[in-house]
Amino acid sequence: MEYKFNNLSKSPYLEQVIKLDQNFFNEPWSNQSWEEAKSNSALYLSLFLEHNIVKAFSLYHFSNLENLAHLYKILVLPEFRSQGLASEMVKRDIENLQMLGSLESIFLEVSTSNTNAIALYEKLGFNRLTLKRSFYTNGHDAYAMQRLID
Repeated sequence: MEYKFNNLSKSPYLEQVIKLDQNFFNEPWSNQSWEEAKSNSALYLSLFLEHNIVKAFSLYHFSNLENLAHLYKILVLPEFRSQGLASEMVKRDIENLQMLGSLESIFLEVSTSNTNAIALYEKLGFNRLTLKRSFYTNGHDAYAMQRLID
């Protein structure tokens, strides 16, 4: 499997990512949100590809001003889960994000009901910061989590 990391606006795989977002996320981004994202030069997309087909992706907003990356989305197709792909992706993402500037931390929100993701993030060194009540539009709560970068 091939790993790629680049600016979202330069990715030839964006249409595949949008379709995966729509098909697999409980709360996918609207077309308008994706249109706005395309013009945001601070958004970075990482991908695992097999024969130019996206099998996993993650999307970050990187702020040089705050030395912070915010993980917006991460998805591994169901048939590729439980193989360490998400963990490998986040590790490689950290290396690439560090090359963009002086990265000090990564921040994310995760549904309190997504126990597999919470366990993965904790294994990768993320700590729970706070509980965000009714964070999602469906009323579900989320944990805000952060990983400091050495």
